Amino acid sequence: MNYIQSEHFPLTQNGSVFPFIKRTVFNDACYEVANNDHVPIEMAIPTALSSAAIAFSHDVEVEYPLGDFEPLILFFAVLAGSGTGKTRAHKRFFKPINKFLKHMSILQGEYEKEYHAELMCWQDTLNQIRKYVLDPESKKIQLYLHETNKPTPPYNWDMIIEDSSPLGALEKAQGMRSVAITSAEGMNFFNAKTLDSIEKFCAAWSYEPIKVTRKTYSLEVSDTDIHIFTPVQPQSFFKLLESKGDKLRSSGYFARTLFTFIGENRGGIHQENHKKPEFRHLEQFEAKLTVGLDRLKQNVETGQLKKRQLRFSPQALQKWFQVHNEIQFQTNPSTPNGRFHGCADHAARLMQNITRVAGVLHCVNSDLHEDEIDLDTLQESINMVAYFSDTYRWLFVKPPQVIMDAQLLDGWLNLYRNNLPNCFIRKNFILQNGPNSLRGKDRLNNALYILQQNNLITMFSEDKTTWINLIPHMQPSILPEALKDSPRAHQVLSPLEN
Repeated sequence: MNYIQSEHFPLTQNGSVFPFIKRTVFNDACYEVANNDHVPIEMAIPTALSSAAIAFSHDVEVEYPLGDFEPLILFFAVLAGSGTGKTRAHKRFFKPINKFLKHMSILQGEYEKEYHAELMCWQDTLNQIRKYVLDPESKKIQLYLHETNKPTPPYNWDMIIEDSSPLGALEKAQGMRSVAITSAEGMNFFNAKTLDSIEKFCAAWSYEPIKVTRKTYSLEVSDTDIHIFTPVQPQSFFKLLESKGDKLRSSGYFARTLFTFIGENRGGIHQENHKKPEFRHLEQFEAKLTVGLDRLKQNVETGQLKKRQLRFSPQALQKWFQVHNEIQFQTNPSTPNGRFHGCADHAARLMQNITRVAGVLHCVNSDLHEDEIDLDTLQESINMVAYFSDTYRWLFVKPPQVIMDAQLLDGWLNLYRNNLPNCFIRKNFILQNGPNSLRGKDRLNNALYILQQNNLITMFSEDKTTWINLIPHMQPSILPEALKDSPRAHQVLSPLEN
């Protein structure tokens, strides 16, 4: 309420990411799953983005207009109860990944057999050197050379880490090129006991090494794309927010995370006919991701580390800087009612997330050899991240005091809206009988101003008395004659009185 509308970074309406700018492989697949499987579009979009980021991040990065390159690493938290489509969306959009990993698990068995055979031969040669080479210097050289030729264990393709603690996930991620941390219930991943541990993933989001040192062990994870997709029951998350709110609001991990709110169960699925739904657009999405996953296999087998680099078109670049400057303006403490007051760390990561989402969309929608991200793709990314940002702010940012006062006053006035025959009330009555915190003129005036700006009340004067119209959309702000002449003109009964 009463935030400045941004020219280039839109406030989303009613929690919606609509409308998409144009038809693309990504957009069509999301709508197809949403319509055929009765999945909220707010669920389909982050699930599809997460799946695509996993498929392409190992091979693609985006030139950041302020310098360096952004990896296609995304963190998501989906607040959704049972029956809201989490499983259906995950099944559809992660299908190419699961199919790829199933195929690789079959090959893994063959790779393991080959490795063990090579290791046995290597061990036999080692025993020969130890037994028959007598000269110490010669033995040392041969042992050294033999060690350099020791067979390398096959790559571990178990890249989906499910229902793990943060430190447990890091242990499994060592030596991996790309991993995805997912959970059927995200509170297994972050809760009151693991909040400190998850902060270590801030380094992973920035594609920096993670080091963990304990008394009994130490580990390091580097050159690994770590993606996190954690559905969470809303009630569980709100309990955590209630008990650890200040810690969550200052969390660097959550500032980097893209949040979507679905809510609790939206009711049963209504099927209008028995026709089997088609997923033609989803098949195109799957084909794109399969190409990316095949590239991952090729890069792992050849040891290729260099990534393909995307860049923004001149028109997209101009838009990028407009949005960047708008966010900076909305973050500035001197900007009245700035959109990002109280969440500067979140605002500081928005352009990076916008750049990454744009890169993911480009990989799905464009030709494999097209390296320029166009304006429409960037605008799609801006709209999506605006929705995620609004959800973050709704969850974590305490509104300004004047907004909280207005909300408190509006709730108190609702008692009179529902019980007075004529919904007019004197301002002085609020000063005398309203909420204790609003019995000072300055705070009350500011709260009344906010309610009036949002068309929840109107204020007008009659015979030097300031009156408040509690339902301006239903009645004009003209004091009824009956109320003027009534002995109660200077007295308002409590709604609990008869």
